[in-house]
Amino acid sequence: MDLFEKSIQSVRTFLNTGYTNEALQMINALEKAYPDMRRKLLWEKTELYSKTDNVEKVIVTLIELFEIYQDQDAYSVLLEEFVNNCIDERLSLYIKNREWLCESKQSYGNISEKPEWIVFYLSDSLIISLNRKSRQFKGVKRRTIDIDELNNRVVFVEGVAFNRQILEIAKTSRKENGVNGDQNAIYLAFTEWESDVFLQSTLIEDEYNNERYVFVFGEEGIKKCFCDLSAAIPEKYVVLHNDADYMSLVDEVLRENKNAYKAAKERIKEYYSNKEHISDMESRIREHRPRILFMTSRFTTVLQYHCRNAMEAATELGCECELMIESGNVKIVSVFSIAEELERFYPDVLFLLDHFRYENGDIFPEIIPFITWIQDPMSHIMDPESAKKLTGRDLVLNHMFTWDKMRELYPGMLVDAPVPANEKIYKPYKLSNEEIEKYSADICFVCHASDADKWIDDTMDRLNVHGEVGDVFRDLLLGYMELAAKGEFFFSQKEFEEYIGNTFLEKGYQINSDGLEIMAKETFNWFNQRVFRQTIVDWIIDAGFTNLKLWGNGWKSNPKYADYAMGPAENGETLSKIYQASKVVVGNNIMTTSAARAWESMLSGAFYLSNYIPPECDWCDIRKIMPEGTVEYFRTRDELIEKLHYFIEHDEERKAVANKCREEALKRMTFKALMEKVLNILPERL
Repeated sequence: MDLFEKSIQSVRTFLNTGYTNEALQMINALEKAYPDMRRKLLWEKTELYSKTDNVEKVIVTLIELFEIYQDQDAYSVLLEEFVNNCIDERLSLYIKNREWLCESKQSYGNISEKPEWIVFYLSDSLIISLNRKSRQFKGVKRRTIDIDELNNRVVFVEGVAFNRQILEIAKTSRKENGVNGDQNAIYLAFTEWESDVFLQSTLIEDEYNNERYVFVFGEEGIKKCFCDLSAAIPEKYVVLHNDADYMSLVDEVLRENKNAYKAAKERIKEYYSNKEHISDMESRIREHRPRILFMTSRFTTVLQYHCRNAMEAATELGCECELMIESGNVKIVSVFSIAEELERFYPDVLFLLDHFRYENGDIFPEIIPFITWIQDPMSHIMDPESAKKLTGRDLVLNHMFTWDKMRELYPGMLVDAPVPANEKIYKPYKLSNEEIEKYSADICFVCHASDADKWIDDTMDRLNVHGEVGDVFRDLLLGYMELAAKGEFFFSQKEFEEYIGNTFLEKGYQINSDGLEIMAKETFNWFNQRVFRQTIVDWIIDAGFTNLKLWGNGWKSNPKYADYAMGPAENGETLSKIYQASKVVVGNNIMTTSAARAWESMLSGAFYLSNYIPPECDWCDIRKIMPEGTVEYFRTRDELIEKLHYFIEHDEERKAVANKCREEALKRMTFKALMEKVLNILPERL
């Protein structure tokens, strides 16, 4: 027996007695000493890895034997031990995933009916597959990426990705402060081999049944995906396996989109410069039958519904209308898609909520009348420069029509337009016994829980108000809650500025004007509403009323309110039935008496007891809308408790007030009434 054979015997002795490390070291040494015997040594390694249950090493070694030495025995072992016993499972998973993707709106491009490559080894760091026709093996190792670069970004992932890695990317790239479903897209792009592998690796419907994930297969998929002008543009690219240069292809499609956009803008400009087109447009406006393009966002709460309701009313009045809104939670309304819609529809009028023409650059020709319906005091709306940017064909509807600040910002430009309710949704229904049982209450309160104490903690962290100054700020907020409990509310930011400034002076601190304004603004806009609502509910409960229902999120988490908490109320018919089944609906908005809840309640046939706001502080004063004597108010704790007792106990009087309020609201506070007003004013802007 020669030295090599003796060494092999020693290797096997080490292996049989459990000294596997020593056996491996000896094999490695023999590979260097006897390079021409490497094939035999690889088989010894295979035996060693098999003894230690190192499946990955066994497979890699057998593949090496086949690919380097064309060892058919190695190929046969791979088939019999690893490939054949997983084929059915992998094919079944592939077919399920393909069926789901073919039906999904999240998938672009073609997927082969059957995979050419079969995955037969899968771990967190390595995937190995086999093409049985060509008898080729192909694998991919997990690459390390700088995950922090993807924070809060739309991400394009090129190449096969491991399941855990994709989920890690998703977690890091998710949108910060995303609201109402707004999400960052994750584009997952695959070559044919990569799609074969990925579709055999995990059940996609379970892991990726979320609009964030967009599956893109091949060059055709890239083009289809990004030729959709509402597709979010990738902000970060991650190349995990460079089988194809899809990143360059995406950039090419986006360049084509930009060129198409420029050409579309020229055609739009030409259309709205044509005298015949202008004449037709103005004729339709004068006849109160314009084509109106309504634009809103699915990522708003009530605004999108107000926009849809306004469009529905305009359609009923004979206008031809279209709506632009994101088609999904990872879609956008881009300048590309706006140009496409303008060229397709050629509207006579544009209608947006809370946004002006100038915010969109020069995409909207100045000759088109542009309606902005202001509903919220957003920063650009409260910017004194905004009014200077408006044109003669900009029509500004103003929900906050009794707030002096708005008239100062937009002198002579505003049209009174308090937000109405949809009388087709909010109306008296025939309630079933089950609905009566579920919804009926003496007192109905609709809003989310106030969480005033949590707001204090969160805001102090956000504004970085800590130390002794933080202690003063916390004490004055808690002090305001004590004042509110006695009915001493502040109804303006100026009152908060005086209160905060004086409190700091009393404690020996001089606060600068910018810091004072920030604290007062935050306190007035957000804290005050929470305190107001929480205080009203406390008054009601402390007065002994027990047939109370609190509709909204958050009430259940506080023991004081848990017994009355009903969870969120679904807007629309359900909410209307809740109002209708309640004896008294209590107003709870400290900035406006003309909140949407007021009109929804009245049109539903409910008795609405409005809170009182001094006229000079009421942003949208219900007294300027409804005839005197129709709406009941409460000014103080005692008046609230007294009127609750009275109207709960006097059914006929309560119903008479409710009927009168509904009758008057139907005359004034419907979307049809609003759009009739708009259509009457529009010809004046020509």
